[in-house]
Amino acid sequence: MSVRHLSLALLWLGSLLVNAAGAETRMASSGQVQAEFSAQPGEPCLANPRLKITRAGKTLLDAVPPQSEQSPPCRFAALQVVRLDKQPEPQVVLDFYTGGAHCCTYSLIYQFEPQSQTYKAFQHNWGNRGYRLQDLDGNGVMEFVSADDRFAYAFASYAASPSPIQLWAYQPGKLVDITRQHPKLIYADATRLWQAFQEIRPDCDPKSWGNCGEGILAAYLANKYLLGQAAAGWQKVRSVYQGNACDFNDKCLGRESYFRALETFLKQQGYAR
Repeated sequence: MSVRHLSLALLWLGSLLVNAAGAETRMASSGQVQAEFSAQPGEPCLANPRLKITRAGKTLLDAVPPQSEQSPPCRFAALQVVRLDKQPEPQVVLDFYTGGAHCCTYSLIYQFEPQSQTYKAFQHNWGNRGYRLQDLDGNGVMEFVSADDRFAYAFASYAASPSPIQLWAYQPGKLVDITRQHPKLIYADATRLWQAFQEIRPDCDPKSWGNCGEGILAAYLANKYLLGQAAAGWQKVRSVYQGNACDFNDKCLGRESYFRALETFLKQQGYAR
């Protein structure tokens, strides 16, 4: 390696060390609102996280973001300034990942308070699934497209536990579930799940936990409930299920046990009544 190349390599390595030791800063803006998040690498989680929000040139918030109810933020995920309702004022969305194999993501959503001239935050937990923002109605307002994380591990391993679609809309101080308002998206998700079941169906081992599509069928049937097609969904699930309702310890309780457990679970989660 030439002296010049060695010098460039050392300079590049030095910049990495400076960045690793210094604060990570991310910025986002929309209209007159600008947000800036900064933090330092910590062990094991972020150190000194801070969010600054400026509106019309005035700093209205400069504070440590509130922690998750479950654990502190271990990794920055995203910062967005985006319009979440029909009002012209955008919201600030700050996302964190708490660490672990695949869990969990949560959002802090900051809304402008005109009377106090500051920003107030509320938290929404996404579990394993996370979300994406999409304008579902084509009206310039973004909604949260996610999936129901409560299905993870309910009837199978995480990898074998897809979740039915969940759609959320912003209202001041909270997100509201609007999934049933979008039947085309629910139908597409049900179709995806049914195709996934057909692909794994030949590999069914009735003596193993979650190996016969138990998790996939649960999510599929949830979508059928959302579509108002519960009877048709149950007919299909009963006709194709070839498992034996085995648990994690491979103790098998029989087909009807799976159906009873599935019905109870869907009632507990608000899909069935």
